[in-house]
Amino acid sequence: MANNDSTNDAQLPLAFTAAQQKGFKLFFSFDYAGNGAWAKATVKSMITTYGSKTEYFKRGSQPLVSAFEGVGSAGDWSEIKTATKCFFIPDWSSVGAYPAVSLANGVGDGLFSWDAWPKGDQEITTYPGASYHDALSGKPYIMPISPIDNPADYVQIISWNEYGESHYIGPLDDKQYEAFDSTHGRAPFNYVKNMAHDGWRAFLPFVISLFKTGTASFNKEGITAWYRLNPNYACNNGGTTGNTANQLQYEFLPEAILKNRIFYTALLGSSANVGGVGLYHGSVPIPSGVTGSVVIKLLRGSTVLATITGAPITKSCTVSPASGIALQNYNAWVGSALSTSTSGPYFSSISSSSVCVSGFGLYDFTGLCSFSCHNG
Repeated sequence: MANNDSTNDAQLPLAFTAAQQKGFKLFFSFDYAGNGAWAKATVKSMITTYGSKTEYFKRGSQPLVSAFEGVGSAGDWSEIKTATKCFFIPDWSSVGAYPAVSLANGVGDGLFSWDAWPKGDQEITTYPGASYHDALSGKPYIMPISPIDNPADYVQIISWNEYGESHYIGPLDDKQYEAFDSTHGRAPFNYVKNMAHDGWRAFLPFVISLFKTGTASFNKEGITAWYRLNPNYACNNGGTTGNTANQLQYEFLPEAILKNRIFYTALLGSSANVGGVGLYHGSVPIPSGVTGSVVIKLLRGSTVLATITGAPITKSCTVSPASGIALQNYNAWVGSALSTSTSGPYFSSISSSSVCVSGFGLYDFTGLCSFSCHNG
């Protein structure tokens, strides 16, 4: 929640009513970056008002509270915690795990990491997550859901409806497109329109069960796939960068980090052409210059288990209403399909005998990683 957002007072009662009716929990994450720092009195009042509700998520008997940034206000939280008895797990990723755990004499009861993406053209690694485990020394860790990280007490999906940053997994909702209007976000065009990401939720029940219990069952095999509709250099990049100097990051041209590939995840009950039981991730290159329709099939031998008919890859781009320039869309098109020819139940589990078979490392860890994975 952003400070002084005009929708907070109206929407919070509705959100908690919906949570009560549907049987799920909510907790507050105070955004100190969007509209600046929150007043201590406001934070205390909101936690006191809502923290005791049955539908508010608690760690033990304490209402769990988080914050997005606000490092400069870390000192406020000792008073807030005393007044509200909350359990505080902030995201202070801007300073890193080790400084964050010591802020305001260690006021955080744990830490949440926002470090879920690769940095520029570098492959993502487990090192950021490992730094949190080391710095926290057993305190709770909220892990951002990510292709690769370490075990955690909680996992948070970033994010449900962040349409402006293109990493939403919730359904499209044209009532939430402030990023694309002329008053708020002023994006050059709506790059979310007709770009549903629902397919990224297809296997969530499976992975949630696997994370929480170590085992999972499912009734339908299937596949999720995603790719960009405009290949690199199809149109003007509109000044888009990978990373941003505003966050003290080294900027890259998008073409330097984005690959013309179709990525997929298959959920399998038995071996198929792409892998074995459980989740299998992979990608295939889109040949240079190739455009047109996209059909993705999950096969077991010659038997088609599931088919995704995707949106076509094209060099025709959306024209910005403001500039009249045809601009590249870097958002992902996502689709999914479940098998109609096979049915479970299928079972999968995390095995203690699982070993590394492939990997990489940075700097002097490269040789060690290669040697370790080669020998299981």
